[in-house]
Amino acid sequence: MEEKKERIEIELRSDEFQEIVQQSPRWMIRSGISLIFGILILLLAGSYFFRYPDVINTSIVVLSENPPAYLAARTTARIDSLMTEDQQLVSENQIIAILESTANFEDAMKLKELLRQLEPFMLSFDTLTAITPDFGLQLGDIQSDYSSFVRLYNDYFSFLRLKLHPKKIKSLKQQIAMNRIYYDRLWAQKQDMEADLRIVNSQFRRDSLLQLKGVLSDLDIEKSKGLLLQKKFNTNGARTKLAETQGTIIKLEQDVVDAEMEFADQKKKAQNSLIEAMNVLKSRLAYWEQTFIIRSPIVGKVSFTNFYNKNQQVKKDEIVFAVIPEKQSQIIGRISLPLKGAGKVAEGQKVNIRFDNFPYMEYGFLNGTVKSISLMPNNENYVVEVQLPQDMKTNYNIPLKFSQEMKGSAEIITEELRLIQRFFNPVRSMLKHRVLTSE
Repeated sequence: MEEKKERIEIELRSDEFQEIVQQSPRWMIRSGISLIFGILILLLAGSYFFRYPDVINTSIVVLSENPPAYLAARTTARIDSLMTEDQQLVSENQIIAILESTANFEDAMKLKELLRQLEPFMLSFDTLTAITPDFGLQLGDIQSDYSSFVRLYNDYFSFLRLKLHPKKIKSLKQQIAMNRIYYDRLWAQKQDMEADLRIVNSQFRRDSLLQLKGVLSDLDIEKSKGLLLQKKFNTNGARTKLAETQGTIIKLEQDVVDAEMEFADQKKKAQNSLIEAMNVLKSRLAYWEQTFIIRSPIVGKVSFTNFYNKNQQVKKDEIVFAVIPEKQSQIIGRISLPLKGAGKVAEGQKVNIRFDNFPYMEYGFLNGTVKSISLMPNNENYVVEVQLPQDMKTNYNIPLKFSQEMKGSAEIITEELRLIQRFFNPVRSMLKHRVLTSE
């Protein structure tokens, strides 16, 4: 083995081998340098023409501007009735399903109609517009509120029917009328008494003159004076009765005012209690409807989210139905963009969209454009709206079938960069940073 190693070393040190190693062919060196230089030129040229844009990758949801209305159960209950079928066209506010409750649905609808018919009466309290409530309604949890309303309703009409205050007012007015007649008679009597008093007073003055002349005795003048005093007393008594009667009339008139005010006050209180009871009843009925009746808020086609049947239980907040708008509006994409890097996104930028339910390699991607960006973030995300081609054709010229809330990934192209710019941007940034720090 040692002899073999020595032989190899001798061969490596031979003059012929050293000549070959030390003197490489010049054409080989020139060719190698040219090849390397050519490769560098090709790389630089390729990096200039090859585009490598700056992108932000995020998720996207595509829907129409009028999205589907998702209807959730507001309570855990069994389905009492299904009023529509899957894929059926429904109108706005149409009942889709009724959930089981303690109230009878037909009776609840009767109550709703009853309250509607009572509106004119509750606005004016004109008894001509009043109707008779139905006492046989089975309303479950609403029953106590309905009973309170019916009781107050009947109490109000009993209050009007008894007419206690109107009767009292009528009686007081009759007393006022009688006292005024009495007052008028007293006034006439007073006038007569005052006339009689004037006559007696004149007679007394004449008698006094005759008494001074000695024609009449002292007894005669005393009789004349006594008659005058009696007439004055009677006249003053008539005046007192007249004043008392006038005071009675004023008091009776005040009693009428008090009775009318009391009647108006009690009537107003009864009306307010009735209005309050009706508002409570309306509120309870509306809550019952919202809880146990599922209605369509829009015109469209109803879609069952599961195979639902009567008596099947649904859970609270479970999405049971979706109503797809009948008229498809403009298709848009919505992106929840995180705060980081959001400043690079601007209106008009291109967006490449790949859908989860359409494999990218087979269908291609959809081209969109940033239409708008929300002014303020919500939950640390900006909402970006993306405008899409309405024919939903991809870059492979394949039209995609639109369905609501199509999910996928979005690639927002924030800047069209060349590959060479990718290489030189970090160097430029580093040099700029050094210049700034040196200054």
